[in-house]
Amino acid sequence: MALIEGITFSKRISALGATLAFILMIVLASSRNGVGTDWEAYLNFYRSPQEAYGVEPGYRFFNSLFSDLGVHYNLFLFFINCTCGILIIFFLRYLGVFCVSAAIIYYSDLFLYYNLSGVRQAIATALTCFAFRYACSRHPTKFLSLIAIAATFHVSALIASLIYFIPRDKMNWYLYAIVCAVGLIFYSYLDPIAAWITENSLKNATYYVSHIQKYENIQESYFIGLAKRSIVLIVAAACWRRLSLMPHSRYVLNIYISGLLIYLFTYLTSADIAVRLGSYFMIFDMVIFSAAIWSQPKVLGRLCLIAIIVFMSAYKLTAYADDPYYKYSIFFQL
Repeated sequence: MALIEGITFSKRISALGATLAFILMIVLASSRNGVGTDWEAYLNFYRSPQEAYGVEPGYRFFNSLFSDLGVHYNLFLFFINCTCGILIIFFLRYLGVFCVSAAIIYYSDLFLYYNLSGVRQAIATALTCFAFRYACSRHPTKFLSLIAIAATFHVSALIASLIYFIPRDKMNWYLYAIVCAVGLIFYSYLDPIAAWITENSLKNATYYVSHIQKYENIQESYFIGLAKRSIVLIVAAACWRRLSLMPHSRYVLNIYISGLLIYLFTYLTSADIAVRLGSYFMIFDMVIFSAAIWSQPKVLGRLCLIAIIVFMSAYKLTAYADDPYYKYSIFFQL
């Protein structure tokens, strides 16, 4: 579908292809049985809503509502994933990019990571993406209100409030210096910050900081992730002459760079924290890549960029293919 999208250069076909792609993703995530690292935890929440007392109130409300009504768990998952899919499609259509190419990136990365495991953050991320239109139109009340709603599903969404304050134009060197300085301070005091959060809330932040340090290949994963994320910047730089003419291109790039800095400063301490905090910014990689494809006047240029997306996504999918938590089974019976 991405190849057809790139050859025809039609936004109508792009919209139809993206709709089909998201329908397939929704069915995949909603029909699963025992798939995902957090399957048992969320299933226990649904079977016994009182067990969900420690999670955010937004998710707890819908979890209790559907559970008390006796709705089948897979239908509850269908509701969640439909909501996420619709919000992401609105986000992509608002920015006017190649939606199928963006869907490939979204599927191979955050969709499998969140919609099949971290369901609460899947909702929070989708709400944040939908809220972006109000950041672009400079409506802080609407934007921050949606971020607050997103935080009721996953508290990490609060960091996305910084998106509104990221410069819309070219950032000067001293702004990068300030961001780096804040990142270094956060990195230096991550352990006491995590301990404070653990002591003063129901979130075991210390677990995420200490648990990830047991991974022996964390440095290898760090540089692989850095290389993958750098490709987005290389593509943006190569296509910038035309890409810069598209609406909000500089703003989107600044947001992505901010997410990259979060990744750089936090991953080696806690990969989980780096991914969870950075995903609200890094999800704009699909916008940058898709906009770069849309900016290419020739078919060959568009197909080359689509090929890069397919290669990167296929590499990412091999990791999930080897993960026993992602061995797919369909239709759970509650």
